[in-house]
Amino acid sequence: MQSITALAHLRASVMFFIDLSEQCGYSVAEQMSLFHSIKPLFANKPTLLVVSKIDTCTLDDIKPEERQLVEAVREEGIEITQLSSYLDQGVIETRDLACDKLLQQRVDMKLKGHKVSNVLNKLNVAQPGRRDTVDRPAFIPDAVQKRRKYNPEDPDRPRLERDLEAEGGGAGVFNVDLKKKYMLTNDEWKYDIIPEIMDGKNVADFIDADIEEKLAELEREEEKLAAEGLYDSLSEEEDEEEARIKDIARRIRERKKVIAVENRMHKANKAQLTTKQKATIAGADDFVEHLQALGLDPSVAEERAQAVGRKRGRSESRDPAVLLARSSSLAARAVSTQRDRSTMGLRDVRQKAVADKMKAKSTRKMNTMARAGEADRSISTKMPKHLFTGKRGVGSNDRR
Repeated sequence: MQSITALAHLRASVMFFIDLSEQCGYSVAEQMSLFHSIKPLFANKPTLLVVSKIDTCTLDDIKPEERQLVEAVREEGIEITQLSSYLDQGVIETRDLACDKLLQQRVDMKLKGHKVSNVLNKLNVAQPGRRDTVDRPAFIPDAVQKRRKYNPEDPDRPRLERDLEAEGGGAGVFNVDLKKKYMLTNDEWKYDIIPEIMDGKNVADFIDADIEEKLAELEREEEKLAAEGLYDSLSEEEDEEEARIKDIARRIRERKKVIAVENRMHKANKAQLTTKQKATIAGADDFVEHLQALGLDPSVAEERAQAVGRKRGRSESRDPAVLLARSSSLAARAVSTQRDRSTMGLRDVRQKAVADKMKAKSTRKMNTMARAGEADRSISTKMPKHLFTGKRGVGSNDRR
């Protein structure tokens, strides 16, 4: 009922099939009753009452009252057609009639519309007239006429796929031959295992016909060698080689374990000093060597360290020489020592050279590929298209 209701919303041609032989399980009266019950859904639609299976039963074979029920629909403007799909009779005619009625209805609807009706009075359809009394009917080839008048009893009729299906075992067993319509230079190529590839040659043409026999001979030879014990000796040699490799790998693993234990023992026995302890142990000489390694003058720092370490008496603060030395020391400290910032965080010049080498190596690939680095200043699109396209002001023709 859902599909029948959907027909009410489709612009289509409706064909209602009935079976006069009643092989469908319903009588003619019941079928016509069903037709009249759903007929209001087909209003304003071209409708056909199709009598099917005329090879079994026709309108002349049924009872007069049943025939009257069927032919009563003609009074309502519904045409009756008959067909037989088994004999292939009336199928094409019924289809053409339904299509023509649907096309005519669509043309009539367009003619009633506003777009066409306004220009109909401006059109003039000319009908050609006869120029003489000679009759010139349409020419239909004999092959087309035979196909239209299909008769399964005619021995000269064309063979259809239906006949091939019946000969091949029927539906579900018959396989359609898809290669029979291949358009090749030679018809013998249609059923080749491998299609033509080039210059009229197939891959199958280069396959040895005795390949199966040769393969069987090789298998027999392999079985003979296996029975003689050839592969047993090879397997023993492979086992010896595999055992030797496993022994070498085992000794390497044992040696690695011994080295790892020695390293842990060495670290456990070695005294670990903190940074504070190292600073306490280091003296003034170590500090001077550190400054010299950094490329700085340690004289001022050395004098300051000696002055701090030396015990000062009460009278030294009033000694002019001491005051002069202190003022000169303050003057020296007022001027900060300039340091090379490129060496900050590095232990000595040697470590700086290593750092410079690592820096050059890390940027080599980037420079080779001409790619931007972290410090390169990049500016994206200064005027993005989505912000400036189509933004014209009043009286302006500048798009950007």
